[in-house]
Amino acid sequence: MLHDPKKLQETIELDYVQRPSRRRRVKHLVQWLTLATSLALVAWTCLPTNRSVYQADSVSVAHAMFNQDCSTCHDRAFQPLGRLFGSPGNHSVSAQTCTSCHAGPDHHPPQAMATDCVDCHREHRGQPMLAHVFNKRCTKCHSDLKAVKSDTKLEDVGDFFSAHPEFALWRRHLPDAGTVQFNHGKHLNLAPEDFQRPGDFRSLVSRMKQQQCNFCHESDPAGRYMLPIKYENHCKDCHPLLVQVTGKWQNTKILEAASAFANKPVPHPGVGQRSEMVRAALRERYLDFVQRFPQVLGKHIPEDDVRPFPGKGAFPPITENQFYWLNRQMKDAERLLFDGADGCRRCHQEVKAQPVWRPNGLPDYGEPKIPRRWFGASKFSHHSHRGMNCLDCHSQAAASTQTADILMPKIADCRQCHHPQGGARTDCFECHTFHARQGPHKDLPWPSK
Repeated sequence: MLHDPKKLQETIELDYVQRPSRRRRVKHLVQWLTLATSLALVAWTCLPTNRSVYQADSVSVAHAMFNQDCSTCHDRAFQPLGRLFGSPGNHSVSAQTCTSCHAGPDHHPPQAMATDCVDCHREHRGQPMLAHVFNKRCTKCHSDLKAVKSDTKLEDVGDFFSAHPEFALWRRHLPDAGTVQFNHGKHLNLAPEDFQRPGDFRSLVSRMKQQQCNFCHESDPAGRYMLPIKYENHCKDCHPLLVQVTGKWQNTKILEAASAFANKPVPHPGVGQRSEMVRAALRERYLDFVQRFPQVLGKHIPEDDVRPFPGKGAFPPITENQFYWLNRQMKDAERLLFDGADGCRRCHQEVKAQPVWRPNGLPDYGEPKIPRRWFGASKFSHHSHRGMNCLDCHSQAAASTQTADILMPKIADCRQCHHPQGGARTDCFECHTFHARQGPHKDLPWPSK
């Protein structure tokens, strides 16, 4: 059915272009809401506690307490704009900000190419250690050290697995500087059934056989390095310094006291002490014995036949006869300790030949010179290697018979585990610290140059 054309104009709304459509109204509403929300969000992020929204990632664990206070570290404004226009050296954190908390030395002089701490220590990378820098930060100088420091005596290092020199200890063929004689091979291969020594000696050997290196070598509380070997802790039970009271008596109490005297070890000199300490301890013990049991003199001594013992009155007066008995006992005891096969010379060598160079008749053994740290230019953690056997790294120990033998691992031993094909890490940071150490290299067993 056809409509009348005259009525068509009645069906057309001529003002429709002036009325907004539903779709357009929704579009405009969304646009304004988006703008308002964006402005509100920007305003919200301007609050001091909400600025972390602009971080590339979370800060390191060590700086977690500053995560909500950016101004603690960021003391330079608008530096990202400088980097945007081609100035990569513009950092928002100055070196002064870092050193205000981390006061420490610069890189070895002359200072390396880095001008700011943040050139190497990059923050906002998640939660790794901030001190863990990328290898390229080290190798950019150390791969060609002559170009950076022409008078350097260090070797070039490109990476650990293929371009790291042998440890200096082995390159220089240096002996063990320690003066205490020790046979590792003998101690590691002791068997309880080979000894008939009375007492608890066989059980000690059995425990040593079971514990092996751990019988003497104990790590520090942090699990990094080995504690110093001490006679009182590691040697005394198997190698006691024993002396006795010589003489013949029938008195039961004297015999019991003499037996206790013979079973009590003489104290070993500590750090900084010499054989004078041993003599003083012996003299005190013998004096105490003769004054408790004057019967060992064999005859009655008049009470008025006394004279004061040298010193500040620490001991009661000593009689003439006690004085001579004391010196006789001391002479025998010192000969046993200083010249006997089981005495001091079992482990120690005199600095100068005896007997000409014995002041007051006492030997001078000097300092033990046992190194506390072998690789002083690196860091290590025994705790991280606790799953390994000691001989895996110190393989020479089981066959070593000389004190001068070096029992430290070579770089090839480390590379068995530290290699890029799925093994342990090979980062420079694993073994080295970036900053120079302060003070003399006391831990090194040889001069640093």
